[in-house]
Amino acid sequence: MQSQIVVLPLDPHGPLRILHDRIATSGLSFQSARFTFSPHCTLSLYPTLTRESERELLAIRINVPAVIDRLIVYHTMDPQPSKKLLELPLLGKSASAS
Repeated sequence: MQSQIVVLPLDPHGPLRILHDRIATSGLSFQSARFTFSPHCTLSLYPTLTRESERELLAIRINVPAVIDRLIVYHTMDPQPSKKLLELPLLGKSASAS
């Protein structure tokens, strides 16, 4: 991502891409994005990492599936702080079946 942000890349053609594309074509209006969307999980955003702490972070391997259980929508107006607009729990098939 050409920055100091450390991310875990995810399948570029998987479920997060499908969700992103559906939101992007939903009719909601958005400002132009600064970066092209690439599915990822941010591991380190703000602190400046030492080489040692970056190496330790990048050495971590997660071998179990992750569950995304909510969407949180923020309104951002740089340089003002972001404001949370919505937190939407994702209940999935198993919750609706019970």
